[in-house]
Amino acid sequence: MNKSIQKERTCIVKEDLTNIRNLLSQCENIESSESETTEPRWYPKMTENIEVRRTFKLDAIESDSDWDDSSRDDNNNSVYEEISEGSLHLQVEEKKDDPRNSPCPFEGCDFVGRKLKFHVQHIHMPRIMWDNPQPPVRQERLAEVHQLRGNVLQYLSECLTGHSSMTELIRWANNNIAKMIPKRSEILSNARIQMEGLCEELKWRKPDRYALRPIVSPCVLVHWRYQVLFSQYLLNEQLSAYMCFGLEFMNNIENLEKSPLEYAKTYSLIARVLAMREELNVDIDEETNEIETPTIKDTPLVESDRRIVET
Repeated sequence: MNKSIQKERTCIVKEDLTNIRNLLSQCENIESSESETTEPRWYPKMTENIEVRRTFKLDAIESDSDWDDSSRDDNNNSVYEEISEGSLHLQVEEKKDDPRNSPCPFEGCDFVGRKLKFHVQHIHMPRIMWDNPQPPVRQERLAEVHQLRGNVLQYLSECLTGHSSMTELIRWANNNIAKMIPKRSEILSNARIQMEGLCEELKWRKPDRYALRPIVSPCVLVHWRYQVLFSQYLLNEQLSAYMCFGLEFMNNIENLEKSPLEYAKTYSLIARVLAMREELNVDIDEETNEIETPTIKDTPLVESDRRIVET
């Protein structure tokens, strides 16, 4: 960018910094990138007919060197800033469709991305139902995990069929949601091992072949693709109860192989990676939930977006 233009833009923005802060403060939860609201927010007088979602980031508004030409909104669209006639204008350039992206099947969720399983497990499923929960559960406590998962399936059957019967739940799933499972979907080895353990613990007959379609055993219903489809048919109160299954067990450090603190740090990094995927070129292994080796560009990550509104 031309230095004179950059200085002019910086000067204008710094001059109006107080006004910008006031505008930002009008937007719900704008100072935190952890906001849970899904409603679009508007920047009054700053944009015209441009929708910028809840965690839009203005990079280092008080620093000439850190100011970037573009940022990204919640949907990872590029957002460009331009100074014209003494006003700050924003232009949103929508991200091009990627054939590898998948929409979330949960009705009302606008997620579209490559890591659908990661999204579904972290947003729409209780941790007890993850096929690779982090931190991992101790080997000697896995029997309790299988019992809790069996309880989840019974609860889903009661909510959806009126009976705590696995036969009824399989019939309901075959009639209502099995056709929504992509034909090419496979059961990964880690999920299959846990399905086998579920059959052993609950005395279910092991299927000759583990497949999502057709449903030949209730053990496959713990798969994340079925769980997210089940959950969207629950009433709000039922969904809240579903999300709380196994919470006490998974929060007990004695049941886990390592401290949750390490996982909390990892999860924070993963969340940032998902938000900054284009900048970092980082991927996540869907079977292990581990971050694959990143190729990081020279531009450092902003430590926190809170400093934008700090005085």
